[in-house]
Amino acid sequence: MASYLDQNSRTHMCGDLRAANEGDTVTLFGWVANTRDLGGLLFADLRDRTGIVQVRFDPDYNTDALEAAKALRNEWCVAIEGKVVSRGENTTDKLATGEVEVLAPDGMTDGTTEGTSDSSTR
Repeated sequence: MASYLDQNSRTHMCGDLRAANEGDTVTLFGWVANTRDLGGLLFADLRDRTGIVQVRFDPDYNTDALEAAKALRNEWCVAIEGKVVSRGENTTDKLATGEVEVLAPDGMTDGTTEGTSDSSTR
């Protein structure tokens, strides 16, 4: 993750994404709050101090990313780059970000990568 952080920076906070961001490519840093494997699609809730956003791993978009996402665990620190898309009819009022999700990833790294045991990367 350290090398990813050296080359990339956060573009948005998780809780700040709204319908106005649809179509934007974003880079988010946060903790995995929850994952749901729906047998083909995998969803992860990514959180930071501003809130939670849903991240969708879709085999029609990126099969390698879906396979990598199956290893995600709660409280892992990850960086995700993806596209903000509408949740369509699946919006929720329970989240401030409930109108959108991040279709991911174009890039992903997690806290298990080599070199992240140093406390300066946590």
